Amino acid sequence: MKTRQRTKASQLPILTSREQAEACLHDYAQAVNARRTIQTWIDDEILKVKARYAADLEAADTIASQCFAQLHAWAEAHPEAFPRDRKSIVLAAGTLGFRTGTPKLALSGRQSSWDKVLDYLRRCARHFIRVKEEVDKESILASWSAADAATKAALAELLREAGAQVKQEESFFVEPDLTKLSDTPQSTTSTVST
Repeated sequence: MKTRQRTKASQLPILTSREQAEACLHDYAQAVNARRTIQTWIDDEILKVKARYAADLEAADTIASQCFAQLHAWAEAHPEAFPRDRKSIVLAAGTLGFRTGTPKLALSGRQSSWDKVLDYLRRCARHFIRVKEEVDKESILASWSAADAATKAALAELLREAGAQVKQEESFFVEPDLTKLSDTPQSTTSTVST
């Protein structure tokens, strides 16, 4: 499981000048670039290992697939081998058997369609028909995006009365320019130390 270590902002040294911010961004860009390089190495090694064992995996898959098909055919041909009222049997190397799947509704033939089923149920069993009402959030957001200031104010009031609001959060980002990394001078002060 991948875990992320969080560092509280209050534990980090505070940058007080543009020069410190430049140095910190340079360090950030170097770290991002190093990570990308290391990830490329890892990916290359993974590809090599996969290529080395691809034939062995394919052979194992072929044998497993053939054995599965043979065991399935044997189980269908020999129902007497299964204990009474059981769908599985235990053998020396494992268990085989049949599992009952989750029930699902399907059309009964080529002449059927879901529209025909719906029409019939409307006449005979309306309790099997679902009507779902929900807020069309996409429509509200599209109206908000296309609205002028006065319309936004009216829409905001309508939503406020309904108990909702349009929220738009701002998030911080850093996009290092990795192409300029070699042109940027090395950081003279560590941004990690206090």
